[in-house]
Amino acid sequence: MIQIDLVDYDKLTSVGMQVTQYVNSNLRDIIRVLIDILETDPGFELDGFFPRDYLERKPQECRNTIYELYELICSKRIRDYIKPKYEYLLYAILGWWEDCADSEEDLIINSVDDSLKCALDNEDGCSILRQIQDYDEYYYFCFQDYDFLPTQLSGMVMLYLQSPKLFEMFFQYNNLDDYIDLMECDLRERYLENRCISKNTNHTSLSENIIMELMSVIRRFQKRIVDFEKRDEVQITADLHDAVEGTLNSKYGLIVAREFTMGRAIKKLGETDLYIYKEQDGIVTDYAVLENKYIENFTDQYNQLMGYLNPSFKFGITLSLNRKMSLKQGFDEIENKLKEIDGSFAPISIKRIDEKNTLMIVSEHIVPESGNKMKVYHLIFQLNDKERKAAATLARKK
Repeated sequence: MIQIDLVDYDKLTSVGMQVTQYVNSNLRDIIRVLIDILETDPGFELDGFFPRDYLERKPQECRNTIYELYELICSKRIRDYIKPKYEYLLYAILGWWEDCADSEEDLIINSVDDSLKCALDNEDGCSILRQIQDYDEYYYFCFQDYDFLPTQLSGMVMLYLQSPKLFEMFFQYNNLDDYIDLMECDLRERYLENRCISKNTNHTSLSENIIMELMSVIRRFQKRIVDFEKRDEVQITADLHDAVEGTLNSKYGLIVAREFTMGRAIKKLGETDLYIYKEQDGIVTDYAVLENKYIENFTDQYNQLMGYLNPSFKFGITLSLNRKMSLKQGFDEIENKLKEIDGSFAPISIKRIDEKNTLMIVSEHIVPESGNKMKVYHLIFQLNDKERKAAATLARKK
């Protein structure tokens, strides 16, 4: 079975298991219909189920992939990850089935049994019950992301070709090998040519590694957006701390502290949201401070961060919680607010990373005490997921 983006598998309950089994039973029966057609109609073509080039190069592998997808859906073990080729195929099968059905009532093959209806008879459960009976929702909760779709994948490959270091920072893949057969022909060729070179020359700094780990956690959180919808700044900071402290310590020997007193808060010491440092042989090396606030309060967030960043730090981080705007509007807001800041800590440079689909903004300012430059990485935790559904709907129409 595959995971469903309506269930928290870190704290899997019997109801969550029932929801997972129900959705997978519908997927299983849809794929079974496709297999039956393949086995009874020798002239049935697989055009549309796989990228044209992939199907032409490896027709038998494509055919086998359908059976493999069916087997993993039928498995009693819940997969925490399935390869992109299976995601691409499942997405295509959902579209095919929608075209085949005579009416909307025929799209959902199995009815929800009474025991599951009863278990979902509460405020949160009613929403889940509605979604698992709405075929359109299957395009959303059956996939953790849409990196396998042509537009998204091409953007990822282009970023890798332009900067393997940035790609690794934001997508956390050692490489894109699992996506090779889904790539556009010219990009696949360029990727294969550049892969070995990039592996041999990619040396990432510790500051970039820290940002990379934070981005990885944020991406994981965003896959479980329902779990964070009602959490406030303090709770999300605690979640972020718990998720990242073990990794930063085991990989890089760093310590992550919450609510550490330092800097200034008007007339007294302030408390940082996250303080990242290293202690070895009694010597403390400061690395970064992270401030977490709602994006509407970005200017206050930036100024508060400046109150903590003394000359001994390497860099700063702002994490903006965005519940109301699109991701693009959020980064536009941050860039505009940065441009409005004046005084000793006014940014001397503001750079959007991957300008077309901004991944983060990096600003640079002069440290008054030393005259040296210091970077601040501006990240967004996107808690408004309307864009995600819009992107999936647009992809289906193409």
